[in-house]
Amino acid sequence: MIEAAQYDLFQDVQGVLVPSAFSVTAAREARDEAVQRVEDNADEEWKRAALEQVRAVAQRQQTLTVDDVQARMQILDVTTHEGRAMGAVMLEARRRGWIESTGRTTQSKQKQCHAGPRTVWRSLLLAPF
Repeated sequence: MIEAAQYDLFQDVQGVLVPSAFSVTAAREARDEAVQRVEDNADEEWKRAALEQVRAVAQRQQTLTVDDVQARMQILDVTTHEGRAMGAVMLEARRRGWIESTGRTTQSKQKQCHAGPRTVWRSLLLAPF
């Protein structure tokens, strides 16, 4: 019998003890901590510029992805050492009511992302047709 004290266990929603590595709640907490860490370490000028570009894209397109925003950032030539901070920027845009998730993903067009999944966001700044 496994003793709870022997392992890093987490009680799930149904009251079952499971290893914390397999807990949705623990996974969400770890995600939120990671997003906060990358946001805290990203260049402030870059974050402001990225947020401005999210808004600019959302004012012109019904849907958008991080790729759309990052393409505009390349033109501005504003960089940060922590590219993953774009996730925090998108979440801030969502908190501001500019965008919402469509629940869909699409493949990234960026070579370095290896066609990985990208959230498709719906603009809340552009009136629907």
